[in-house]
Amino acid sequence: MGSAAMSMVERSSALTPAPAPEHRVRHGLVRGALTLVGLLALLYLLWIGFLAYFEVNSFFGKSPSQVWEW
Repeated sequence: MGSAAMSMVERSSALTPAPAPEHRVRHGLVRGALTLVGLLALLYLLWIGFLAYFEVNSFFGKSPSQVWEW
């Protein structure tokens, strides 16, 4: 076998990814948190918009704050 052949140890270490730098981990966490906040804001706006657009009676349709208070 020539120098092109790899041992099992070399081959397995070549397949394992290097650990991510700390800033990449932090970026992923921040991105996930911003995505969650954005989705919650969108859900809130859709909820309020639905109630207003369809003129849902307040006896049946409650706003998010009314649901939270209950």
